[in-house]
Amino acid sequence: MSLARVKTRCRQGLSAPLVSVEIHLSAGLPTIALVGFSEATVRDAKERVRSAILSTGFRWPDSRITISISPAALQKTGAGFDLPIAVAILIASKQLPSSLADSAEFFGELSLDGRVLETRGLLAAVASERDADTVVYTPEINADALFAVCPNLVGLTSLKDLKHPDQIENNRPRANAPQDRPPPLLQ
Repeated sequence: MSLARVKTRCRQGLSAPLVSVEIHLSAGLPTIALVGFSEATVRDAKERVRSAILSTGFRWPDSRITISISPAALQKTGAGFDLPIAVAILIASKQLPSSLADSAEFFGELSLDGRVLETRGLLAAVASERDADTVVYTPEINADALFAVCPNLVGLTSLKDLKHPDQIENNRPRANAPQDRPPPLLQ
């Protein structure tokens, strides 16, 4: 039996309250139970996350997986919960160190091949008040625009980037990064 908690935020208009993604692995038939999900996009995360984990060389846990995002009273919308769910599963199954989630928040949609996709609505989440030492993990494509609001930010291109957490610092955006692509979606 394993339990992991990863922090993220849930956009509520112009604010983004802190929420906790909890994963519980237990004995029993392999299945996924979703608790407290209210939108189809969030409920569909289980299939995107499973495919992304397998596609990036991680192992899918052979256990009963219970996923909860709390507090349950908040309306959960969008696919930005994919990355925190995947990270929590990988921590609970001991494929990533639990220290990765210490003083960290995760945001991002995952593709089936494990890429961390451009995600809408991150401005409210990264602009939220947090401890100065909290590291914020976002899609790399959003990172350059968000870096001005949250300097302690790491851009990820793939779930695979987390395989070597000691090398993640190299993914931080540069303050004067060239703008060779259109601005990312912030709303």
